[in-house]
Amino acid sequence: MWTPVLLEVGEHPLGVLPHQIRGSLSQFSQMTLVGHSSNSCTACCHTVVSEYRNRGMEFILQAINHPTYLEDLTGLTELMKSATLFTLDWDNEIGDDDDDCVEI
Repeated sequence: MWTPVLLEVGEHPLGVLPHQIRGSLSQFSQMTLVGHSSNSCTACCHTVVSEYRNRGMEFILQAINHPTYLEDLTGLTELMKSATLFTLDWDNEIGDDDDDCVEI
């Protein structure tokens, strides 16, 4: 008889599932990096996961048929619009009072 095994939070049947694996050839080592989900992640944020659980295949089809659906759902569309509106006032001139600046 098969008995299901309850796993601790973050554990998987084959071990830890890292988000990234980075290596160093000079030290012959590797680091397993795990991060927290962003509120705007189109794959794992709470909004996307709950929509998938509530709507199932209908959610999948809408995401496939409407290319910006996930971006709109998570707020990435608004974030990208606000980033394009952002302007930076950059001063390229170096004056006499700029003692801590070094011109190369």
